[in-house]
Amino acid sequence: SNTDSAGKFLTTVQAYIYSSGEIILYSMANLIYAPQDSSYLFSNSTSSNRLTSLTSITFDNFNTSNVTDMQYMFSGCSSLTRLDILNFTIGSSTNVTNMLIGMTSLKTFVAPNTLGKDLTLPSTNFVDTSLAVGSRVLTDTVSATDDGKTFKFGYTLTADANGGALSIASGWTVASDKLTATKIVLFDETIGNFPTATRTGYTFSK
Repeated sequence: SNTDSAGKFLTTVQAYIYSSGEIILYSMANLIYAPQDSSYLFSNSTSSNRLTSLTSITFDNFNTSNVTDMQYMFSGCSSLTRLDILNFTIGSSTNVTNMLIGMTSLKTFVAPNTLGKDLTLPSTNFVDTSLAVGSRVLTDTVSATDDGKTFKFGYTLTADANGGALSIASGWTVASDKLTATKIVLFDETIGNFPTATRTGYTFSK
């Protein structure tokens, strides 16, 4: 291990912060071991000192096996659009309270394979990308049973027949009265085809 019994680093770790908002951590060791208390590690308890300009962070050689506290770890990283913590170890007793709070620009979150408890996402508009288009649901929680998956920000589209009726279209869920239809689309997807509307006495053209 590269930390002592108190979780302090035994190996020098250097952080390079670029004007683009990217942070790179470097160590002479093969791995960087995060301290046992990693709360606010990439954040700060004082809001004015948070890494609001951080746009990219990579954890290829980052080991969290000693960590018991990850609360507010990325709090306020409001410019970060993607967070991949696939190689993190998050045990069932690890404190992850508000770990991702304030990440208002987050669009993609990759959950770790060693996820031992639920994680709360920054909003209710995330979708498990392993779900088929027609069965997608929006969520604000990554369940401990959803480990090793990617979640992306999504939007709910609603089509309204305005008194007419809608036909079934791929990926859309049409209400039983056929007056409305909904579809959840990921932020980086195209919408695709819309349901076709019909109404007595009206002619529709494209």
